[in-house]
Amino acid sequence: MPTLNTAFKQVFGEALAPHGFVKIKGRQTYFVRLIGNEILHIITYMPRPNKSFRIIGGVATVYRQRLSLDECPRNNGNWLHGNLHFYRELHPLDEIPGDLFSKLYEFYYSEETIHSSIETALEITKEIMLPILDEVVDLEACIEYFHKFGDDMNLNYDVEDFGNKQVNNFYNEGLLHIKTVSLSNYRNFREKKIEKDLIKFAYGVKTNTYTQEFYEAWLKKFEDEKPMRIALYDKISNDHEWIAKAHTELEGRKAANIEILKSYGLNV
Repeated sequence: MPTLNTAFKQVFGEALAPHGFVKIKGRQTYFVRLIGNEILHIITYMPRPNKSFRIIGGVATVYRQRLSLDECPRNNGNWLHGNLHFYRELHPLDEIPGDLFSKLYEFYYSEETIHSSIETALEITKEIMLPILDEVVDLEACIEYFHKFGDDMNLNYDVEDFGNKQVNNFYNEGLLHIKTVSLSNYRNFREKKIEKDLIKFAYGVKTNTYTQEFYEAWLKKFEDEKPMRIALYDKISNDHEWIAKAHTELEGRKAANIEILKSYGLNV
């Protein structure tokens, strides 16, 4: 009987190849599609206990601190998401029925059902995750994706040292705002995200997911942090010396990450 890894590579490899995905070199099983030598679309799986697995995927660019596809998918779980996460973000105020929740979250298998379980996971991934990735074709679309699906785009980490001391935040893509015309829109993106979070928290109070005290604490936090946010918005809009340093930082990251892509066997 094939292992989970062997079956996954066979089923997903054959299905994703026509969409431009290739398996990268190395021990880890990541299927990657490279767009314009800047954007990566990634799909992989994460084993779970009791013979189950999750399909996770996402987007990265060569402008983050470092690419990390030499690490196991579990270590990239902060920025690679499952189909359930994508569904929730597309339908933030919908209650998910238990049977749909289970189907989106993880897949169980036995030696006899391993191929059929992976094929079911593939169909769900093609229905939910793949169309989302298909839309991320330029850096502006990357920014939309990161904000919409909750990946870290906060420039707070970048004010002093471009986040290079934040070793656990290597996937922060906030500096992408420097690469695009959306720098002036950074304030709108951040405030809209706060509004979105508060709407979800308020809905959570109604459904008893969160307490009223939790909601009020977050509301106070956002209000207390408003002066700090405004100062940051002013800095990234008007501090031309910082912006010039940010461009230099981004080009250095790109050069380093291009070498990593080459080590993955990608044609860059």
